[in-house]
Amino acid sequence: MCRAMQVDSFNDSSFAGFVNRQFVCVKVDRDLRPDIDSFYQTYAGASTGIGGWPLNVFLLPDALPFLSWAYLPRIASESSGPSAIDAAASAMESWILRREDAEAAGADALALMQNIYSVDASELTVRDAEEAADRIRGMLDLSFGGLGEGPKYPQPTVVDFLLASHQSTKKSWQLEAASRWVQSILDGGLFDREAGGIFRYTEDREWRKPSSEKALGDQGAFLSTLATLHKIDSDDSYRLAAQAIFEFLGRDLSHPEGGYCSAAGNVITSYNAIASRGLVEAGVAFGDDAMVKSGLDTLEWILSTCLKGNELVRQPDDRSVASLRFLEDYAATTAACLSAFEHTRQEPLYAAARRLQAKTVRLFAGDSGFVAVSGNHLLPMAPMETADTSYPAAPSLLAENAIRLSKLSADTPEEPLVSQALAQFARTILYAPHLAGHALRVLRMRSDS
Repeated sequence: MCRAMQVDSFNDSSFAGFVNRQFVCVKVDRDLRPDIDSFYQTYAGASTGIGGWPLNVFLLPDALPFLSWAYLPRIASESSGPSAIDAAASAMESWILRREDAEAAGADALALMQNIYSVDASELTVRDAEEAADRIRGMLDLSFGGLGEGPKYPQPTVVDFLLASHQSTKKSWQLEAASRWVQSILDGGLFDREAGGIFRYTEDREWRKPSSEKALGDQGAFLSTLATLHKIDSDDSYRLAAQAIFEFLGRDLSHPEGGYCSAAGNVITSYNAIASRGLVEAGVAFGDDAMVKSGLDTLEWILSTCLKGNELVRQPDDRSVASLRFLEDYAATTAACLSAFEHTRQEPLYAAARRLQAKTVRLFAGDSGFVAVSGNHLLPMAPMETADTSYPAAPSLLAENAIRLSKLSADTPEEPLVSQALAQFARTILYAPHLAGHALRVLRMRSDS
């Protein structure tokens, strides 16, 4: 739910009264329950072509969706669609007067999701990565940097893939596109020059109108990208940007009991692990000992507070998710342990990475891929991630961890785990490669190793 809809629709007494009388209303915190968000976002995108936030989904008693809308204004209009109360009334009418149709729609939704989560068994090769790079090239905004002509996102996963491809192929356009993309971020409105940090997206093509939110995961992933780019191009603007992000994290997102807040109220394991990795990698690249120490301290907080026995919790103090385990927490923390070990060579970090990787496979390996959640999630089926965002999706990170571990020890073979994890991205790589940046980078890593 976005703030605009909360103010415009949910605070309207007539709408609030209607839905509270007629429905069981559930508001989902997508930081705490990424599995719920993923499942219904995937359904909405596949069934209506429209996803994103806010998302309003009407469910049957068995949690199968039968209707969904994005933004629902208080007053209907041609541009924004039906009003919130009209949409809710339509859903209620479907359930009361056309229940068989609603239940049939729910069954169709389940079949749709089962098809989406079925994994292509064909083996991905380096040629798939090269063809994907060419398709991404066709999406580049040659005038302003980044992708497309609409709102702009940092998408460090795609930048990282272009940099990895350049290192292998030496094609100049890949480095030029990646460098231009990062400079567009740093020179435009996405990067906060006054307070530090990057915003989640800009509303325009020219990078001038940023959103109001700065998320922890975006900062951590971008720090890693700056570190990678610095190894190729020692432009001092990358160091200055990393330092500004580091200062922003310490000043605005640091939690008094340890770790960093995901944006403004939650301390989430996976986002802290992404930040830890980014801080260590950027600190090493730019020779900043304080940055490295912050990354190591954040990882130590995760391992001492969020790792309870042999179980990694999503949020150390929230009982609502205490019994659930999330793939992204395990994969991101394993990656952070590996980056910290590569710098410090402290054996306990390597041992922790191996234990977490083994536990990850036991908890999340399904019949055709890796599910996003383990435990009583209450969804019709456990979702499977099939796309990267601004930071890596958990299965592609799991595959990267397998490759990194196999390079450190001969007794941790990467196959077939890597193939199984990357197979979840086969359709995305074919039809929307810009949404599989990290999976493509890992595919390139495997071919180069």
